[in-house]
Amino acid sequence: MNETCPVTKARHDSFGVGRYERSVSRPCAADPIYELAFQRKETVLIRQLADIYRAYLDCLNRQAWDELGHFVDNEIQHNGRLLRISGYREMLVKDFEDIPNLQFNIQLLVCEPPRLAARLSFNCNRPIVTAEISP
Repeated sequence: MNETCPVTKARHDSFGVGRYERSVSRPCAADPIYELAFQRKETVLIRQLADIYRAYLDCLNRQAWDELGHFVDNEIQHNGRLLRISGYREMLVKDFEDIPNLQFNIQLLVCEPPRLAARLSFNCNRPIVTAEISP
């Protein structure tokens, strides 16, 4: 996926909560036609945001590290620690090396712009590391 995202890049934390930074202004008029148009526009934004998040998880699952910059800001933080995109990439590479069958799967996705929250499910196993014991 080498297309540019239709919204501003998102910031994500370790709980799968993201925030995109484009503001949406409500119509000033109390006219029902304007209100309906705004609701339709908001629905489109919700779908776009959800689609972008799904594309982000697809990027992770395919391990398409060169595409991370389409989805996360260079100033990405993990548990309050600034990683930058290079550190985030290193962390993900290590996660996939440690857990070869790691897949990010959406169990629940809620979009209420400007926020997005997801419950992710993981069906994977870490390899068992055994130590050889000499007699």
